[in-house]
Amino acid sequence: MKKLLSVVMASCIALSLCACTASPAAPAAAPAETEAGYKLGVAIPLSGMGSSAAKMELVGITMAVNEINEAGGIGGKKLSFETVDTSGDPKEASNALRKLASENVLAVVGPHYTGEAEVCYPIGDELGLVEIALACSMPGLSDGYQYGFRNIATEDQIAEKVLKKWVEDYDIKTVAIISDVKAAVAKSIGEDILPGMFADLGVEVLTLQSPVTYQTGDVDFSAQITKVKALEPDGIALGSLAGDALNIIAKAREQGLTQPFVGTAPLLEGVLDKKGGEDTQGTYAGSAFCLTPESEKAQKFIEDYRALAPTMYAEVSSDPLHYCANAYDAVYMIAEAIEKQGVSGAAADVKTDRDLIRDYLAGLKDFDGVNSRGFDENHSGIKDIYVLKIEGDQWVVVE
Repeated sequence: MKKLLSVVMASCIALSLCACTASPAAPAAAPAETEAGYKLGVAIPLSGMGSSAAKMELVGITMAVNEINEAGGIGGKKLSFETVDTSGDPKEASNALRKLASENVLAVVGPHYTGEAEVCYPIGDELGLVEIALACSMPGLSDGYQYGFRNIATEDQIAEKVLKKWVEDYDIKTVAIISDVKAAVAKSIGEDILPGMFADLGVEVLTLQSPVTYQTGDVDFSAQITKVKALEPDGIALGSLAGDALNIIAKAREQGLTQPFVGTAPLLEGVLDKKGGEDTQGTYAGSAFCLTPESEKAQKFIEDYRALAPTMYAEVSSDPLHYCANAYDAVYMIAEAIEKQGVSGAAADVKTDRDLIRDYLAGLKDFDGVNSRGFDENHSGIKDIYVLKIEGDQWVVVE
């Protein structure tokens, strides 16, 4: 039996690698039964910024599709997907969405970034095409859209739990906030979320009157760290993406700062734990996924990811992050909608089928996923939040 499954998996992966997509680097499942089955679209940044996380997402998507097809498909019909690389560019993401819509996909897994979703959600509503975004955690992003969903907790939900634990554990009375003013989600965290939540916790924000900021991609943080050092805060909070956070923390340690750092989900998108060494020890962040889950389904997901990921991308982490789980569950939620709603998959019925999927997802509150339960009234993911801390070279659960 194990030998048979190995052969099936190898066949599925080979088909993925041979599929014709808009990006030659993007493996996508494309069974021969595509025309008689169900086809999804995938729009994620397999190149450029965010590619490491997106490759994890594609592993999760491939895992889910392989499993569904090995179990007989959906009502006997195979599930396939077409992948388009967005390069993390909102314009490319919008082009990807229109391309996939023109090819009669039933729903789209993606986009990845908040900036992409800001552009794509209105287009999805215009086209009547469901999108399930995977890393777009800015509060309010999906509010009011009919076809725009996101299988991720919002940053305010994550920050509320993470900041409380960090403040308690490090006895924080004063804090300095360093914030990106370019990346949409980082800007929202640094300017909108962190100040108010620290105030609610009784923590004085020393940078409130004179914010310490930078722009995505800056390489020299000397001025920002010099300013923070003069304030002598108990801790430092980041409205940052992971790559910038790594450089900021390194510069802080170089200038002799020993204060603990805290951020939210974007700090997990990268290798802060693997490359930070002593500099990043004790840094806090939050996620809706952890590597020590209680459920057997999640444990199996981690085991299967570790088996498949190296065969697709040698450079991706051997440990899945929440992005991968979000993508995996997104495929299964769409598949459940297809089955429960009697979606035909025929080209002539594509508009009706897309609406049936949208209607099902909008009411889904009790999904049994790896880290997903469905969507709230604003189409944001319903998740449990874990507080994580860097110990050694990995994020570990502290609450």
